[in-house]
Amino acid sequence: LEARVFRGGEKIAGASGPADFPGETVVILQALAEALEANGEALRAGDVVITGSLVPPVKVGSGQVMRAEISPLGEIEVRFQ
Repeated sequence: LEARVFRGGEKIAGASGPADFPGETVVILQALAEALEANGEALRAGDVVITGSLVPPVKVGSGQVMRAEISPLGEIEVRFQ
């Protein structure tokens, strides 16, 4: 995977592979499993767990146009009002 974020056409963030992604997936999933178990729940086959973001959060403001590209998935563009 490769992720890029653009604000008004200027690249402001990006990551080019799993080594760039924040967090330790196994540690995060273990903590989640323990928290669920403590509350009478559990992870099940087929569950989808989001453990982080491909890029750090970015600030946006009114009137800005943001575009995210995630190869090979595609892209999305959003205009903030």
